[in-house]
Amino acid sequence: MYYKMFLKLDFMDSNLLPSAYPLFGFKVNPEYPLGKVTVAIRTGTKTLDMEFLVVKLPSSYNIIMRRTWLHAIQAVSSTYHQLLRFPTQHGIKQIRGSQKSAKDCYLTTSDKKSKELEVNSIEILDRENLEDVRKLPIDKAIENLVQIQFGHEPNIFFLIGACLNFNERQELISFLVNNSNVFAWTPYEMPGVDPIIVQHRLNVDLKVKPIIQKSRQSAAEHTSAIVEEVDKLLEASAIREVNYPTWLSNTVVVKKKNGSWGVCMDFTNLNKACPKDCFPSHESTG
Repeated sequence: MYYKMFLKLDFMDSNLLPSAYPLFGFKVNPEYPLGKVTVAIRTGTKTLDMEFLVVKLPSSYNIIMRRTWLHAIQAVSSTYHQLLRFPTQHGIKQIRGSQKSAKDCYLTTSDKKSKELEVNSIEILDRENLEDVRKLPIDKAIENLVQIQFGHEPNIFFLIGACLNFNERQELISFLVNNSNVFAWTPYEMPGVDPIIVQHRLNVDLKVKPIIQKSRQSAAEHTSAIVEEVDKLLEASAIREVNYPTWLSNTVVVKKKNGSWGVCMDFTNLNKACPKDCFPSHESTG
C-alpha cells in the first residue's frame, strides 16, 4: 500500500506495526516499508482482513494486491482482459478494470524512469547491502559449520553442522559422498538442462523494428574475459552459435567485488521491445 492511500483511508502513523524485512523491485536498492497495517477488504459478499506493507514512494497505483488475497477469494485474473472473476454464494462474480487506466498508469510510471546509458564497463561502487548479502555460507549460518573436503580441488567441499554427533556426522558425510554426482560445483557443470524442467522465452512485440547495436570496441582485458566466458558456456551447452541478421546486442563487462570480470549482455533495446504487464496485481507483493 502506498502512503498516499494509507492517509486517504484515515490511518495515522501510530496505526503502523513494525516491519523489518525489505521489499525489492521498486528501486535499485531494497526499500524498507514504514510498517504494516491490517485492512478489511470486501470483494462482493466476501470480507477478508488483509495485511499490507506501507511504502512512501511516488506511484500511479494505490495498492498492490498480492497472491495471498487472490488465493483467499479463489480468484482467476486475466491481465489481457483486465478482468477478475471469483466464486460466491450467489454464483460467479467479476470485477472489470479499465484498459485505458492501466495503460495510463504504466506510461506515467515509465516516463519517470531515467533512460539507461549504454556503457562498455560498469564499476559497481560499495553500497549498503542486507546483512547477509554476498557473505560466505559459513558466515550466514546460525550454527557453527565444519568444512568437509571432497576430492582434490580446494574449492570442492561440503559444510555441515558442528553440532552433529559422531554417528550423525558420519552418516551425513557418507550420504553426500555417495550422491556427489548430483551436485554442480559451478554453473558450467550443468550442461543440457532439459527444457521440460525450465525454459525462458522472450515476449518480443512483433511490431517493433529489430535493432542491431553498433559494434563497440572492448579493451584487451575485457576481450579475454568475454572469450573465456563464451568458451565455458559453449562447453556446457548453455549457448550455441547462431546467426542473427536482425537482433544483435553488445557484451557488457562488469567489474566484480573480488576483482574478476563478469560478462553480461546489453539488452537495453531488446527489453524495450518486450511488452510489460500493465496490470501486475498478482505478480507483486504488497
